[in-house]
Amino acid sequence: QKGAFPNCNNLHEFELGQLTGMYGRALREKLKITEGDGGELVSYLAHGYWRDVWRVSKTVSAAYGKESTVLKTLRYKHDFTDRNYDRHRKDALASERLSRSDSVVDIYAYCSNSALYEFGSGGDIEGKLWPYDEKEDRYYVADIPSFEKLDMAYQVAVGIADMHDVEVDGYASIAHTDITPSQFIFIDNKWKLNDFNRCRFMRVYKEDDSPCGFYVGANPGKVRSK
Repeated sequence: QKGAFPNCNNLHEFELGQLTGMYGRALREKLKITEGDGGELVSYLAHGYWRDVWRVSKTVSAAYGKESTVLKTLRYKHDFTDRNYDRHRKDALASERLSRSDSVVDIYAYCSNSALYEFGSGGDIEGKLWPYDEKEDRYYVADIPSFEKLDMAYQVAVGIADMHDVEVDGYASIAHTDITPSQFIFIDNKWKLNDFNRCRFMRVYKEDDSPCGFYVGANPGKVRSK
């Protein structure tokens, strides 16, 4: 319930100043790069409500090339409060406990409000179901074969089941409380569950071992489940 396994040194290996757009003009000219040329070691991907999402890379070898991971950091609009520290501690703890599941995004490091995760370039289920047409400036419903949608639903169910059964004792141990299509990322040909910063760790009553309830505030959005 209250555990955490921070390993801040791994996070400090990455420098957000390596974002090409943050280089000065003289340095870009010296390195013969242009702003946003795609060769940067750090690039901004997106953001959730609480954190910004960055792709951070490092060169492994000349033969292997660059290896990418995802870095999440607290957005500037939010304060460094005890509540925010705790919500991201829970995210890191849940991710660590679920590392045995190949249906959950791997976590590599955690410190304060920041963490490093497995990178996936395949997007999320929301983008798969409702792609955005830049030319038409609108979202549309994708034409996906029924078998593929059934397989997608199965993988979603497996990820949620693995989360509920993390302790393998017959009781649901974690309630995600923020299940949406955007929480499933396509990595290595598999849809993987992530983002546990609204999760609740389930407790049981001492008298009869029955599960305790929990409270979660209103979640915005139309396609969302606890």
